[in-house]
Amino acid sequence: MAQLPDSPTDQPGTHAVGSAVSGVLRPMRSMGLSPADERRLAEFNARVTRRPGLMPLLIHTAQRRALSTAAWLALAALGLWQGRLAWVLAPIGMVLLPFAWASVRYRHGRQHARLVEAFSVGDWTRMEGLVSHVRAARGATVTTAFDVEVHMACSQVLRGRPLADALLALAPWAVRIAATNPGLYESRLASVHVAAGDRTGYLRCTRAAADVARNDPARVIDLALAEARFGDADAARRLLDRTDAHSLPSHAGGFVHWARGSIALRSHDPQAPNHLGRAVGSLLVEAVHQPAVWTSLAFCAADLAMALRSGGLDAQARRTLVPVLPILRSHADKTLMHVLEQDILFATPSPTRN
Repeated sequence: MAQLPDSPTDQPGTHAVGSAVSGVLRPMRSMGLSPADERRLAEFNARVTRRPGLMPLLIHTAQRRALSTAAWLALAALGLWQGRLAWVLAPIGMVLLPFAWASVRYRHGRQHARLVEAFSVGDWTRMEGLVSHVRAARGATVTTAFDVEVHMACSQVLRGRPLADALLALAPWAVRIAATNPGLYESRLASVHVAAGDRTGYLRCTRAAADVARNDPARVIDLALAEARFGDADAARRLLDRTDAHSLPSHAGGFVHWARGSIALRSHDPQAPNHLGRAVGSLLVEAVHQPAVWTSLAFCAADLAMALRSGGLDAQARRTLVPVLPILRSHADKTLMHVLEQDILFATPSPTRN
C-alpha cells in the first residue's frame, strides 16, 4: 500500500497540488471508471477546487479557536480600556500565533506534496531541489521527515545507487520511527527494496512490518498485496479474508481490490479486470489530492492493462496503459517495461476479441 505521508488535514498544502489535477492524471479519467467512481471523482474534484489555497485552512483555524480568540480579544479590549499596552499587545499576539503556525504548515505541506509529485513522475532535479527546502522547514513531523528521506533513497536506487548504501542511510531512523509508529520503518524500507527491483526484500520487509505492527489491519493489507503480486497467492487470499474491512483506513479500499485482482490475474481468472478496474477507480479518486498514490495507481493500471490484454481487449489495454507510462518509465524495472511494451503497446492484436 502506498504510504501516505500525512492526511490532507495534517498536510494542508496537499490539495494545492491536487486542485491543479496534473496533466499526468487528466487522461486517466477515460479509463473506464464505473458511474459510482465517476461520481466520487467529481465530488473530490469539487472539494479540492471549491476552496483552494491557504484561506480555507485559516478559516478552519479560526473556527477551531473561536472561543480562545474571543477570550484573548476581550482581554485586549480590557487592556485598551485601562490603557495598559502590554495587555493589548500580548493577547493580540496570542490570537495571531495559531494563524502564523497554520501558514507555516501550509507552505511546508505544499512543498512536500510537490516533492512527492516530482518523485512520482521521475523529475529528479526538481525533487532534489524541493528536498533541501523540506529538510530545512520547521515544524515537520518525524513521519514526514522520514518520508522525505525514503523518497530520496528510492530515487537514488532507481538511478543506480547500491541498495545496501540506501538502506544504510535510512538505518538511523529505525528507533525514532518505531517509537511513534511501529511497522512504518519496515514498511517504508519495503518501498526501497521494490524500487531496486528486489522483490524478495520487499516481501521480507512487508512481512516484518505486519509482525512489528502486531497485524495492524493496514499493514496486513500491505502484506496481502505484496503476497498477491510477488509471493504466495493463497496466503494473500487468507489475509484478505480474515481482515475486517471496517477496520481499514478510508484509502485502503483500492488496495484491497488490487490484491484480489492480482490473485485473479495470476490464476487467469476472468474476473481479474473487474477487481483491477475497481482498484484503479478507487486509487484514481485518492490520486486527485494525494500524489503519494500516483505510483501505486500506475502499477495497478499496468496490471489492469495486462488483464485486459489477456481477455483479448487490446484497445482497452492500451488506453489504460498509455496515461500512466510517464510514471512507469521512471519506476518500473526493465523486465516489466519490456512485457508492457511488447505485449500491449506494440503487440499484434489478439485473435480473440471480446
